[in-house]
Amino acid sequence: MTTPSSITTSSPTSTSFSPSGVSISLIPQNSLTVTANRPPQVPAPRDCDPKNRVGHVNFLGISDPDSKSWDFQLLPASDPTNCCAQCYKAFPRGCQGWAFLPWDGTRTPCNVVFNFPGSDPDKTCPKGHAFVVLGTSASDPKFKDSFGGAGPCGTTAGTTGG
Repeated sequence: MTTPSSITTSSPTSTSFSPSGVSISLIPQNSLTVTANRPPQVPAPRDCDPKNRVGHVNFLGISDPDSKSWDFQLLPASDPTNCCAQCYKAFPRGCQGWAFLPWDGTRTPCNVVFNFPGSDPDKTCPKGHAFVVLGTSASDPKFKDSFGGAGPCGTTAGTTGG
């Protein structure tokens, strides 16, 4: 979480806006305050238990013989459990997979794949179920804190790498 910080400006203007979870306000006292919001703390379902995760993840995708693209969204997350919980709770069209990829100081380490036209659509997964592929790299220490797994509309098809 980023703590609020201030910088001095030369303009006595007053304005405020909030792009994607960051609130920025310029107030008449010639200071700029930037505040980053904390990732939402979503209660984790049983499927987000650490024993259900793949470690050392460096890629999240969908296994598809027709090579169709998939929708994904990058989200803030405090840890792998929070990322997994967002996958399960925040995607009404059905989350097929998630990966917590906290490298290089990213502020949106949670990658969620959803809405892929998979097999056997149902009420929970109106677009169907898909096979999730997780790339791994156990030999690279950069990925030691990266985890991923299938969502409620996905099945882990396997991992690639090593």
